[in-house]
Amino acid sequence: PSTQGCVVFIDVEGAISLWNTCTVAMRKAVIIHQRFIRSQLRKFQGYEVAVEGDRFCLVFKSATEALCFSLQVQHALTQLKWPQELLEDALCKPITVPTLNGAAYVNEFKWRGLRVRIGVHYGRLLSALDSYTGAPDFFGPVVNKSLVICSTAFGGEVLCSGIAHARAKSILAQTGKARSIGYHKLMGFEERE
Repeated sequence: PSTQGCVVFIDVEGAISLWNTCTVAMRKAVIIHQRFIRSQLRKFQGYEVAVEGDRFCLVFKSATEALCFSLQVQHALTQLKWPQELLEDALCKPITVPTLNGAAYVNEFKWRGLRVRIGVHYGRLLSALDSYTGAPDFFGPVVNKSLVICSTAFGGEVLCSGIAHARAKSILAQTGKARSIGYHKLMGFEERE
């Protein structure tokens, strides 16, 4: 069967390097990461399709829920209690920027801890029940495009397709955090996104 929905992929930037340089801290960090993603998933009525190590594939009923979830995740990841060894690695080292807060500037974390990249795409989802688990599994062009969008992002970014942005435009305008980066050719797809 098929239904309209939004697919979100989340992937940790530099995970292979982190596993090689700080294995014990990375093991703890992935557990923190997975628990956090799952706690947020419930708040935004998302569904976990699959997880492979540090990569999640998630489905949401609407682009608004998917993008609100994604923006919340990126913001909140900087506030989590990461292992000190991880925070000493160049890929996870805290980076702050001065931010105006009322009449004074304060240093706000731009990044701290695992840096995840998030790809979001909306469209007609193809699904079937997994013969082993009995749980719904999703596949096809929307899943594939979301994965490619995720792999195009940098750590700390949420990239979405034009259709996902259009379906959540009003809520994204309220956040002040969304901006267009123009159309790009995605690997494996003819049309520019």
